[in-house]
Amino acid sequence: QEKKPNVVLLGATSFGRDLAPRVAARLETGLTADCLDLSLDKDGLLVQTKPSYGDNVMVDIVIPEHRPQMATVRPNVFPLPERSTRTGKVTTAPVDLQPEDLITVVKEIIAEKQEAARIEDADVIVCGGRGMGSKENFEQLYALADALGGVVGATRPPVDEGWIDGAFQIGQSGKMV
Repeated sequence: QEKKPNVVLLGATSFGRDLAPRVAARLETGLTADCLDLSLDKDGLLVQTKPSYGDNVMVDIVIPEHRPQMATVRPNVFPLPERSTRTGKVTTAPVDLQPEDLITVVKEIIAEKQEAARIEDADVIVCGGRGMGSKENFEQLYALADALGGVVGATRPPVDEGWIDGAFQIGQSGKMV
């Protein structure tokens, strides 16, 4: 609030997806989640492009009245920029949180399986669905993934059937890849 930015962008990671709506609510502004493209229109407004209707339609969203314009952006959708010699100034903002300010208490941290943690960054994902028919048939996907240097993912039905752990679920109700 002190700096009054026009635009605030966060990665659509688990951290960004948790933090962004909380910040947007506190700032009483909107948030466009999971953007795949960003641009500025002729008036300097941020045009946020994101999938809708189960990723079947791309929509452009513009927030003309509220500031900052906020969006989360899916990882790896923009190419890495050329290396620059420019430097920036790091500004530290002091935060004074007291225990009574916290409404969430972390009781336990459970580490994600290594393979599941890699699924969002994998270049090759071998994904199976209900058509695999059984847990035994689903096991064939691991050999294929190994041969291709990839990881195994699954749609919701195999996870619901117990053929694979939920950490490997991809799609609208799982990890976005």
